Amino acid sequence: MYWYTRGIVKEEVLQKATQTLEATVQHMDNMLYDVEHVARNMRWNVEHHLDQPDLMFTYSKKVLELNPNISGCAIAFEPYYYRDRGQYFMSYYYRKPAGGSDGETTVVQSDFFGHSPYSEQVWYYMPVKTNNRYWTDPLEDNDRNGERIATYCLPVHDKGGRAVGVLAVDMTLNRLSQLAKEAKLSPNSYCVILGTNGDYIVHRDSTKLKLYKNIFNQMTQEDADSTVKKVARDMVSGKRGCERVTLSDGSTTAECYVFFMPFQTRGWSACIICPVDDLLGSYHYLAKYVWIIGFVSIFLLMVLSLLFTHLYLHPLRKLKRWAKRVADGQLDEPIPNSGRSDEIGQLQEGFRQMQESLTLRFAELQALTESLKQQGEALRKAYEQAKEADRMKTAFLHNMTDQMIAPIETIIADVAILRQVTWQMAPEETDRLVSELILEGQAITSLLNDLIALSEKDSENKQQ
Repeated sequence: MYWYTRGIVKEEVLQKATQTLEATVQHMDNMLYDVEHVARNMRWNVEHHLDQPDLMFTYSKKVLELNPNISGCAIAFEPYYYRDRGQYFMSYYYRKPAGGSDGETTVVQSDFFGHSPYSEQVWYYMPVKTNNRYWTDPLEDNDRNGERIATYCLPVHDKGGRAVGVLAVDMTLNRLSQLAKEAKLSPNSYCVILGTNGDYIVHRDSTKLKLYKNIFNQMTQEDADSTVKKVARDMVSGKRGCERVTLSDGSTTAECYVFFMPFQTRGWSACIICPVDDLLGSYHYLAKYVWIIGFVSIFLLMVLSLLFTHLYLHPLRKLKRWAKRVADGQLDEPIPNSGRSDEIGQLQEGFRQMQESLTLRFAELQALTESLKQQGEALRKAYEQAKEADRMKTAFLHNMTDQMIAPIETIIADVAILRQVTWQMAPEETDRLVSELILEGQAITSLLNDLIALSEKDSENKQQ
């Protein structure tokens, strides 16, 4: 946008300057054309009334009345063309200030123009010599308070087509100067008009008109650069264009644009000179504004980015704290629902579900631990009971063993007696000993049955 805007601004500025110059030249051309048109129409009347010299005074005065831009009109003829009127015959009227402060003028007749015979002056001999129309370079007319004038000259022909005189109309350059002043692109711009040979016709600095008179004289004395010389040559040769030059005005030097184009038919050329800073001031300031806006925008973008990042990452920081609490086993504070549908909201929802699942699993573990604890306590009690039962069993076994020893010893003694004295004993005695052996054996069998029953019960308890 910056480069595009710069191009648009520059293009519009240069186009506006060119259009201003074209409009100014067109306006000046129209004014000069009006002068030429009046002169051509009046020449027709003159050529058709050459036999009436007194009418020439009427025609000269009439030209001034027809066009306010014309300051003087002369109708002059070849020496001795009217023999009864002497060597020279010229009808000449011009405007002269009336002396008031309102700028009014009066028409005055004069029998001479300049300080030499008119036949020796350029406005006369050039049209006769070339037999063609001719615009003179600016001249100073001392009779009109030193005003600079340009003269448009037309040859007057007789019926045979021979140039026998000249009709010349004067135009003061004040009107052109006024149009040049109005052609301003900026407060410091100005318009310059050059003649066919480089003479200054209009310039804002009147001293240059008197001191140099010609642009090439000025460039020679001021040692102008090659670009200025090229522009001057192009203007004199009737070219049009735009150049950027460096102009020096005494102590100051400035970069300027020169827009130049020729008049349509007169060989003159006009240019508008405008300092680059005036013409492209906004164009140059645009770069500064863009840099300032760019830096401010980048700074604001950074601030907004940091703020946005801070706000956007705030849920993540909270989620980090909750994750640390979960890692530390603090599951008492539930993770709330964020209400967001983006990735952060989905992540927080995942953490919330994970926390709920961990809380549920932790509760189950606590319940299982409590159950295991209760079972362990029961096992401990059972173990104590088993130890007590084992102790009691051991004591019982000792008691049973002790109880079995006496019958066994009795059996052993009775058997020994029976083996030794059976043959000596009476049947009654033998029956008694056998009965005692049977009773002792039954006692031992009863004890063994009790011991087997106790062992089987203990095995069942262990299996349970």
